[in-house]
Amino acid sequence: MRYTIEGFSQTEAIKFRHTEIVNGKEKVVTLDCTDLVILRWFVDFWPNMMKVEIGGRQYAWLSYKALIEDMPLIGIKKGMLALRLKKMVGFGILSHQTVKSGGTFSYYGFGPEYARLIDTNHAKDINDPAQPVNEGMTNKLDTPQQNVVDQIDPSTKDSSTRKTNNSRKPFVPPTIEEVQAHIEAKGYHFDARQFFDYYEASDWHFKNGKPVKNWKQCCVTWERNHKGDEPSGQGEFDVERYNYF
Repeated sequence: MRYTIEGFSQTEAIKFRHTEIVNGKEKVVTLDCTDLVILRWFVDFWPNMMKVEIGGRQYAWLSYKALIEDMPLIGIKKGMLALRLKKMVGFGILSHQTVKSGGTFSYYGFGPEYARLIDTNHAKDINDPAQPVNEGMTNKLDTPQQNVVDQIDPSTKDSSTRKTNNSRKPFVPPTIEEVQAHIEAKGYHFDARQFFDYYEASDWHFKNGKPVKNWKQCCVTWERNHKGDEPSGQGEFDVERYNYF
């Protein structure tokens, strides 16, 4: 039997299974290769993902749209992707938090069972965030990340106890009313509806795949061009999108 699939131990992967009742019938739930491909994408992108810290653990915002666009070969849609992530959360491979801040966002982290999938004898991926320390690597899950944006203590509601590691907050898309008010305040001339519909259709991502981080800066570019062209994504967007496949 092959030792690893996508850098994960196949021997351990096949041990993840449980039985659940669906419509009155028993169904055996297991991990498959598609799950491991999705997990590998999450591991590879983890260092550059937007993160929060909740209860002393790190979670990263996962864009379903970006993952699906990166891996068209697996032929998965948003609903099925959510179910597969939920399955890995159920197995304890991933952990999940829902963050509500101007919207509802799904954040994922590594669960206690993730380490079981790391083949310490055959894994060669030095970027694995759960690589054991005794393998000569720093355990990146225990290392403060530069992209952590906020620490949230769920045991308190006092905003004074929140500790900010980075001034950048998770991006919250504006409403059409906010766009219109900003245009009027700045004296811009482009159409608010055209601007809003353009970015809403792309889930607030540029054509090159980079996420919008400052919609007001996009307004500056739209006013300059005054044609409705999408900004090139240069300037503040200095993190290149990796393509592993």
